[in-house]
Amino acid sequence: MVVKVLFKFAFVRLLRLNLSFCMVFASRQCMVFYSLLAKFLP
Repeated sequence: MVVKVLFKFAFVRLLRLNLSFCMVFASRQCMVFYSLLAKFLP
């Protein structure tokens, strides 16, 4: 359970970092990342 919470926290941090990175560099990899993310999130 603790690992799950830590993973979620790290994932959110990574997501925010990636989002800010995308704002600066609107790369194609970014779009692929978010389309993959949309599949996994409900």
